[in-house]
Amino acid sequence: MATIKDVANDAGVAVGTVSKVLNGHHVSAENKRKVEESVARLGYQMNYYARGLKTRYTYTVAVQELTARGSRKLLFIRSGSCLSSETLKRGEGFVAACKERGLTYEVMDSGDDAGGFNEEGIYDYLREHMMNGKLEFDGIYTSTDGLGLAVLEQMRRLNIQAPKDVQLIGHDGLRHLNRGAYLLSSIAQPVEDMACAAVESVIHLIRREPVKEMTVLPVTFVEGGTTRIME
Repeated sequence: MATIKDVANDAGVAVGTVSKVLNGHHVSAENKRKVEESVARLGYQMNYYARGLKTRYTYTVAVQELTARGSRKLLFIRSGSCLSSETLKRGEGFVAACKERGLTYEVMDSGDDAGGFNEEGIYDYLREHMMNGKLEFDGIYTSTDGLGLAVLEQMRRLNIQAPKDVQLIGHDGLRHLNRGAYLLSSIAQPVEDMACAAVESVIHLIRREPVKEMTVLPVTFVEGGTTRIME
């Protein structure tokens, strides 16, 4: 079975670049093309850091937080590679959570973000879903915080205020200068705990010791000014 290192070697890029493509983060168009071609050629499938390192509620917590704050008609906006990746799985989780709760929802795929986010496409989509000056959705979840910030900018162009008119939640927990205030309300992953768990799994593999099939870690909802404060 091909590994992420095999993909990196085949594509002629760093392992970190492969990881960024698979997790929906921005890389150059050329590197993105190389990685996607290598993934297809080698038949690589993500294994979430040594047999399934995942986070609890990663794909559904945004829906829970939006509905707890009063949102009832939701929109998921995704960008990035069409390969099986975290951003695709976040969308699948969003849909599953909405169906489970009987919520009205839609999904928008804003396309490849290798050249930057499709801001005009997002603007047009939002504008087309407005009636009498109001967006038909009252809650939006985006596959990454970077995309969330792009959506927030287009909302402002349309005079849509967050969280007054529409609540917005991103994903990744980006902070100003990496340690200041959160840039928008988000689902923050326990990066340090994930790194420690991954290293621990690798050590067990090196020692030929049993490795857990799955390590479950909690994600955290963080306030960033784009969701309503709960009473």
